[in-house]
Amino acid sequence: PEVKLGLLPGGGGVVRITRMLGVVSAIMNVLAQGQEYRAEKAHELGLISEVADEESLEADVSRLVDAILGNGPEAVRAAKDLIASVAGEPLSTALVEDTCARIAHIRVSREGQEGLSAFLEKRPPNWQET
Repeated sequence: PEVKLGLLPGGGGVVRITRMLGVVSAIMNVLAQGQEYRAEKAHELGLISEVADEESLEADVSRLVDAILGNGPEAVRAAKDLIASVAGEPLSTALVEDTCARIAHIRVSREGQEGLSAFLEKRPPNWQET
């Protein structure tokens, strides 16, 4: 939920979640096998986050886009970059320090400060006003 405030998740959560979901191993499996998967199997493997039927597709896509656009744009970019940088990496002091530096950087950024202020003032952050 941190990206809703324009922040990154802390405490090594991204490292643990990336390992738990096994995204890298699932992708490697797909690439190595060269197999095509039906949507349900791709969902089961964690390669896609949701499966929609034809009737609800437009509404489901709209809901997902609205959810993403409601988050801090810099935080979303930073979170994606963080995930890419920790995926498959062994837990190390350097990895923890890099993660902490990223979290600290976004927390003091203009967006991070706006997100925290909006939360404390019980108002939407400025990126949701456009």
